[in-house]
Amino acid sequence: MSENVASIKTGRLRHVWHEFRDSLEHLEYDADDRQVCASNFGIPQRRRRSILVAIKRQSHTRQNDGFQIPEQDIDAQLQTVQQAIGHLPPLHPGETSTDVPNHICRNLTELNQKRLMALQPGEPNFDLANSALGDLSLE
Repeated sequence: MSENVASIKTGRLRHVWHEFRDSLEHLEYDADDRQVCASNFGIPQRRRRSILVAIKRQSHTRQNDGFQIPEQDIDAQLQTVQQAIGHLPPLHPGETSTDVPNHICRNLTELNQKRLMALQPGEPNFDLANSALGDLSLE
């Protein structure tokens, strides 16, 4: 299985994705790929991702013939980032937890810290030009 940004299939690096899939098929794997919205699988992100799943041909059974990646996990619940990781102890930029494995806060620039402070829970970062802290545009 491989997961990447949605544009990996169509952007300037699309050849990498297609070469990878071709290599898998040459190695006798059947592959399916598609773009899905991460939130449809219980991930607290509203963004499209390219997913590729490959199954070794000799391991095929009637059950996995014609396998396709689903559009969503019907059992997954939409969740916010707060719901997913809000129970973790807070960290300051650049800190790593000594108690929780892989709990790391990146060393954010001052501008990115301001951007995060300007957003309300659930707000996208598309338009930060008119924030209470001034123009914090991503461009």
